[in-house]
This record gives sequence, C-alpha cells and structure tokens, in this order.
Amino acid sequence: DKKIIRQAQLGKISTQSISFLNSQVLGAVVRNTPTTVRKATGYYTINEFTEPNWTVELYINNVLVDFTKADASGMYLFKVPIVYGYTTLKLKFYGPLGEERTDERTINVPYSVMPAGEFEYGLTAAVVQDSTHSQFGRGEFNYGVTRKLTVGGGMEYLSSIPNAPFIPYATATLQPFSKMTINAEYAYGVRTRGLMNYYITRDILFVLDYTKYVEGQLATRFNALEERKAKLSVPFRLKKIIGTVKLDYTQLMYKEFSYNYANVMLSTYYKQFSANTSAQLNWVDRLTPYILADLALSYRTRNGITLRPSAQFNVNAGTFVNYKAEIEKRIAKGYISVSYERNVAYNDNYINVCLKYDLPFARTSISASQSKGLITTSETAQGSLAFGGDNNFTHVSINPSTSKGGILLYPFLDLNRNGIFDSNERMVKLTSVRVFGGRPIYNDKDSIIRIPDLNAFTTYTLGFSDYNLENIAWQFTKKSYQVLIDPNQFKRVDIPVVAAGEANGMAYLDLN
Repeated sequence: DKKIIRQAQLGKISTQSISFLNSQVLGAVVRNTPTTVRKATGYYTINEFTEPNWTVELYINNVLVDFTKADASGMYLFKVPIVYGYTTLKLKFYGPLGEERTDERTINVPYSVMPAGEFEYGLTAAVVQDSTHSQFGRGEFNYGVTRKLTVGGGMEYLSSIPNAPFIPYATATLQPFSKMTINAEYAYGVRTRGLMNYYITRDILFVLDYTKYVEGQLATRFNALEERKAKLSVPFRLKKIIGTVKLDYTQLMYKEFSYNYANVMLSTYYKQFSANTSAQLNWVDRLTPYILADLALSYRTRNGITLRPSAQFNVNAGTFVNYKAEIEKRIAKGYISVSYERNVAYNDNYINVCLKYDLPFARTSISASQSKGLITTSETAQGSLAFGGDNNFTHVSINPSTSKGGILLYPFLDLNRNGIFDSNERMVKLTSVRVFGGRPIYNDKDSIIRIPDLNAFTTYTLGFSDYNLENIAWQFTKKSYQVLIDPNQFKRVDIPVVAAGEANGMAYLDLN
C-alpha cells in the first residue's frame, strides 16, 4: 500500500524488453504500479494456439479477467481490455477433463496507458541465464499527459550486446477515441516502430504494425531492415453458427529481396461441432507462392465420444502432407483416446493410445505410441500439497497450488465483545459460508473453515448469515468480509460471534 513501491518481485521474473533475451531472467523488480486492474478505454486482441477444445484463461496482472475455448485446431482468440499502468498478460490452459498446463505464457503489451497527471516507474536488475550470464537492467517511466496521451521512456542495458549495450528509448501512446490506439516507439540504435489498433465496428479489428531496424544492430537478432504487418479479424454470428475470419499479412524487407507471408483462416462453431480451415502462403518477391491448406474438425457426441479428424494439403504439389484421426471417450474421472497419424512426406505412420485418470490426490496418465516399429511408453503423475492449514491439515489437489493462496476462518464466541479470540473463548461450528470463486472445506475434527486454491493478489468477499449459527441467540458482529489473498500461504481471519437476547412483555408505571 506504499505510494513509492507497490510491487516488488525477486527470483525468476518476466520483463518487457527491447533487446532479445534468449533465456530465463533471474533478478529483482520494483514498481509503483498497483496490483489492481484499472480498466482504461479500448481493446486489442491476442490470437495463439494450444490443444484442441482446451479452455484458456486470461490473467491481467495476476487477476483473472476472461476465459475462452480453443477450436478444433487449438486456435483461441481474446479481446483484451486496455488497462492503466504496467500490464503483464498470462495464459493458463485447461483440458476438457480439468488438465492444467503449468507452463504459463507471459505476453508483453506494446504500450502503456496512464490516467492524466499520474506518474509510474519500474526498475529491473537481473542476470540472463544464458551461457555468458549476461547482465540486464531496465529503468522506465510513463506519465499521463492527458486522458488521451501517455508519454514514456527509459534506459535498457544488456551486457551481451558488443557494440551498444545501452539502449535509451522513448514511447508515446495516443487514444484519439476509444476504438483506436496508436503507439510510437524510438529505441536509439535499434529500431523505430509504429502500431495502430482500430476497431472498425464493435468487434471487427484492424491492426497495422511497422518497424524499421537500424542496419547492423545486434539487440534484437533481427536481420530484416523493415517489418510490415497488417491484420484483420472479423467475428460473425449466423443464427446458431458462431465464427471468426482472420486475415494476416507480413512482409520482411531485406537488402536484396522481400519475404512475404499471408494467412487466411475461418473458425466456426455449431452446437457440438467445430471446424477450422486455413491457408498459408509464402513467397519471395514476385515468385510463385508456396501454399499449404489445413482443415481440422471436432464433433462431440452425447455419450461422451469426441472425434477429431484433420489434414494438411500441399496446394502446389496437389498432395496431402499429413492427415490424422483421433477418437476420445470420456469415462468417470478420466478418458481414453486413440489416434492415428500418417505423414505422407516422410512415409511414416504414428499410432498413440492414452489413458488419463484422476485419483483423489493426483492426475495420472499412461500412454503408448508406435512409429517406424519403435514402441514408446510414458507415465505421468501430477498433484500438489498445500501446508499451513492448522491442526496438521494438508490440502491435497490434482492442480498446482504454487502461487495460490487460501483463507482460514476461525468463528468464535466473543464473550467480552472485544473482537479478539481470547484463550477462554471457544470456537463456533459453521456449516455454510458464501464465497464467490472458492470452495470452503468443513472439517469434522475442528471448527476451522478452510478455503484453498484462491488466486493471489485478489480480493474475495465472504458472507455469513445468522441462520447458520447453532444457537438462535447468537449473531455475527459483521455479516461480510473482504480478504486480500497472499501467495503461497493461508491467511487467518477471526470471525467474532456475540450472544444477543430479546425480551418481550409489558411495563407498567405505578404513580401511587
């Protein structure tokens, strides 16, 4: 809650950088950015791929803001709200049966937006865990000139850049209106960049991205002199059919030639059916493009069977590159899947059989695959233990508990009404607590209520009702609480309950 430093991070950190960092960064960061999500105006989109039909969660500054489902090819798309201040985006991935990917992806946002008159800074000192243990440092600031204009700048240092380890830079972000965001960046000796996000309608997004690099710079490991990008995303709904059309074009300008890449994609949903088809075109200068076409389908039946056929076709040669078929059957607490893939280019057949099953304390799987006469087997188990629940209580979960937090509720009978759990006061047993986003655990051995697996730096609201108390004369002194979750620990909250009575009758005044 301090104004000068509101965030401090030590260890493996994620940081935005101009220079290319090819390994994990180990160091420290301090900022005066609040951990709360302060929504500004405008949106932009991110589009990536994961496993087919997986659920993807979007976190902004460690706060869950949205989730979506990947289509038959694994493609997912988020409409991300622009927020004030430094922003880190994290994506978490969940399978159809609750599988959780622990490898979170951090996405750097290319611009910062600040309220008018507000100043924000960040300082980073770290070591890159590469072969030379490069030293990395970054100092940055952003200032809201007006509600629509934010300026920023700073200095970046990377010791492994031989000719110019220091990179001073300046940025400016302009929002002429809520549907358009324009960002400009100048990094001395490295690049000049301009980016525009414009929502033509409420959902149709048009993006222009242009970067010009300084010839001979070694900060980004980028050989092209210019990079030009244009993107168009058009969501649509036709009665019960929901879909998205995406057009992407990238051109890399070199001294002697230009390289071009284009992608056209259509993704649709209809009830239990989803489809994704796309075409990728690559060409140099005015030569004939090399074209690949993909088609992926997914259909889920009512009895828990999912079918996923897919194929890739070489348009130039008129032949298939590969094709694949997968069938998946859900069972209680798990599923069985069988897949067959034929790689025409390498004349190879790949067969895989997999069984996944969730035990009360761990998520397990066993699989066997065959390719070119070689059989490979693998076994996995995943789970977590969260200690610190008092009275030797350990929370067991099939999902990772690292960076999560929890709450310990101690309802007690406050005899002297001082709001403190004194040694001579006893606990009160509760059977119901209202909490949005958490699952209370009631233990028969004690009266402690434990709420585990909560997101850190998030405020949860707890609600209590007098009707849930075992004595009609007892009442909660407060009916609701807001608790901010700390990572990797249970936070204790004492809940005082007082005894209150009511007298009914008549009073007579005798004047004699």
